[in-house]
Formats: sequence, C-alpha cells, structure tokens
Amino acid sequence: MDTEGHLLVVDDEKIAQKNLDHVLSRAGYRVTCAGSGQVALRILEHESIDVVLTDLRMEKIDGMQILKRVRETCPGTEVVVVTGFATVDSAVEAMRNGAFSYVAKPFRLDEVRRVVSEAMDRVRRRRQLAALAEAQAGDEAFVTTTPAVQRLLHTSRQVAALDCPVLVVGEPGSGRRALARFLKDHGPRAAQPFHLVRCSAHDETGLAALLFGPARLAEGTLLLEEV
Repeated sequence: MDTEGHLLVVDDEKIAQKNLDHVLSRAGYRVTCAGSGQVALRILEHESIDVVLTDLRMEKIDGMQILKRVRETCPGTEVVVVTGFATVDSAVEAMRNGAFSYVAKPFRLDEVRRVVSEAMDRVRRRRQLAALAEAQAGDEAFVTTTPAVQRLLHTSRQVAALDCPVLVVGEPGSGRRALARFLKDHGPRAAQPFHLVRCSAHDETGLAALLFGPARLAEGTLLLEEV
C-alpha cells in the first residue's frame, strides 16, 4: 500500500534492484523499478515520482543523465545516487549537481531507509510550503467586504473539507477558476497538484487517455473546464 511516497529504483543489476524493491516496499513505499536509464526516463514522463534511487554506472543512459533530466523536468523530485566504492567521487559530483545524497555499494539496508526517509521529508516540506504560498495567494484573491462573497467563501471552506465533486457555475470572468483553487487550497488535497483540463482542447479519445489511461494525471485536484 502506498503510505509513504512513490519511489523509482533504477539499476541494471537485478539483485541490487530486487533488494531495494524489497526493503523499501516493506517500509511502506510504492516502488517502481527500471532496469535501464531508457526505461527510467519513460517512467518519469508518465508517472509522478517523489524520490529516484539510481545507480550511476549504467550503459547508454547513466545515473548522471537521469539526474540532469529530473532536475530539468521534475523539480519537486529528489534523487539519491547509488554507487560502488570506486565511484564515490562521482557521487559527490552528483550531489553538487543537485542529487539529494548517495548510498555506496554494498549498501546497508538501514542506511537506505534513512536516506530515503530524509529525502521524502524534504519532498513533503517543499509541498507544504508550496501549499501555504498558494493558500495565501488564494485568500488574497478573495479579499472583499461584500457580504455575498464572504458568504460564498464561508460555504466554500465547508465544502472544501468534503471528499466529493463540486460544480462551480458562473459567467466567464466571474472567478470560477480562482474559486476552484480556493477549494483545493482549503481541502485535504492542498499539498497535492492542481490540474486544469480544458475539455474542448481534446477529442474524446485523448481526453479519456488523459483521465483514465496509463499516463493519466497524478492524484490531486482536477478542474474540468468547457465540459
């Protein structure tokens, strides 16, 4: 069960990959494994990953290239590099380039658990700060003394606490999108992503793939416009 976060383990050594998968799954994480850098990059394109554990030395696409891609496209994801004793200098270089930490092979399982836990703590803190900033921005967007709007915000805070779909109705330019963000920022998914989908921009097949397919949007709040 995914209780802690989603991890991506990248290693072309099957034994190391299996050991990491076993210990981290038992710790409560959801673990996805990739046996090559190419497979890892495809997974990163379609799935929301919290922490990547990648071996440095792999053929074709190595750990440094994966680190670079994550830093470019997934700024909220932390990277832990796994290296043999002979490449500790490379691991230190990886940290200078944005890796969270490194684990040397042969790794100790307690060390792996500790480093991953610390990386997840950073991911959570970053999300909490982002959610706080968005919530503050959302409140500022509705600074008003108008009784009708104040009643709307009071009701919206109550609705935001519920786990149910919400229909926001209004004329163009009336603030429907801002109200949707307000609901998200004051609800249980405040720390999760906010997805905006304009239905008119997709055909039926593309919209179905976006919402229900293998590359569907990550968990969070979904706003459907122009339904």
